[in-house]
Amino acid sequence: MASPRKPPQLYEAPSSTVILGPALVWVGLLALLAANIGLTFLPLGRAKTAVNLGVAIVQASLMFAVFMRLNRASALVKLTAAAGLVWLSFLFLIGSADFLTRPMISP
Repeated sequence: MASPRKPPQLYEAPSSTVILGPALVWVGLLALLAANIGLTFLPLGRAKTAVNLGVAIVQASLMFAVFMRLNRASALVKLTAAAGLVWLSFLFLIGSADFLTRPMISP
């Protein structure tokens, strides 16, 4: 007589490495957020904008690589993500064109 089959498991507990990677990235994103908030109160002058944008780029890169899994994605998915960033930059450029071309009016 054959041994009875085991029913398929509906839920399998994830391994610790599956949870540990995104958890560390999340902690890193929180640390970068704290750094960004802390840098806001420092008197950096014009460099403040560049530093804050640099921190934001690092945060976005971490999210793209880990949570969207673009580092393991196919070429078509990477191309689509790059096209999305290009179109987003066009939208920011067009949206800021109105503000940048207005004359400065003194109160």
